[in-house]
Amino acid sequence: MWYAIQIMSGQERQTAALCRTIIDPSVLLDIFCPQSETMRQRQGSWEKCSHPLFPGYLFVITDQVEELLLNFRQVPKLTRLLGTGPEPVALSNEEVEWLRGLLSPGYVAEFSTGFIEGDKLIIESGAMKGLEGLVKRIDRHKRTAVLEVEMFGRKVEMRMGLEVTRKG
Repeated sequence: MWYAIQIMSGQERQTAALCRTIIDPSVLLDIFCPQSETMRQRQGSWEKCSHPLFPGYLFVITDQVEELLLNFRQVPKLTRLLGTGPEPVALSNEEVEWLRGLLSPGYVAEFSTGFIEGDKLIIESGAMKGLEGLVKRIDRHKRTAVLEVEMFGRKVEMRMGLEVTRKG
């Protein structure tokens, strides 16, 4: 089962590494922060970089959630496992499958390319292919798109890399 953990934003990599060292690998099957590839201009040239897809959240995979909750008490940077009240709630099968389709094996949403035809966005390649209907806005100068998706029982915005190659 997949669960989401809310943590302090900007501490995703450090907290995941800390959990890997403290928590028994038989309990914590995997912990990760999905990343999004974007482009950043540095010294006049564009280079790929990555940033958290869901800032302030980590995802854990476990079959022993009760044991995991006990182990989490030893990790100082964690805030809480998402759920209803004190009971943690796993991500739905639809959310897990959607994330698996979006992310490459290294939990990275690859940079996308597309074009605008009239007022319609068409994604040609990358993680956003087929998700055109979720795009809320595009920043062509920063080569990013903001998508609005239903996750964690509420609407969440994700910033992903998108290059619009032409507009016609």
